[in-house]
Amino acid sequence: RVTDTTGQQVGRNHIERTLGGCVLHESWTATDGSKGESFNIYDRSSGHWHQTWVDEHGLLLQLDGGLQGTSMVLEGERLSPNHTRMLHRITWTPLDARHVRQHWERSADGGKAWETLFDGRYTRATDQNR
Repeated sequence: RVTDTTGQQVGRNHIERTLGGCVLHESWTATDGSKGESFNIYDRSSGHWHQTWVDEHGLLLQLDGGLQGTSMVLEGERLSPNHTRMLHRITWTPLDARHVRQHWERSADGGKAWETLFDGRYTRATDQNR
């Protein structure tokens, strides 16, 4: 279950570990029915994580990074529809044993100023009231 900062449900996410824990496969479904998937790969030679995200509208986002303190921080560039280079940064921070905050930001000036695209809270399915 995924909620926004007001606690309203915005989607569901399923994550599974594969290939000895070196790959996380994510499947996202928003409450409006839109969908996306990502593969998060740990590259042992570089010691970094890489994420490739795609959605049903053809959005492709490729991010790289790793742990910074207790947070996972991945960044990458992509062109906006008007061909502006945008830097994207997604930070996942554990809040407690059951919850993770995801904060997705973008910057048009190389990381000097950031705009929040999504700020949400993920709750483990086994901990939800059904």
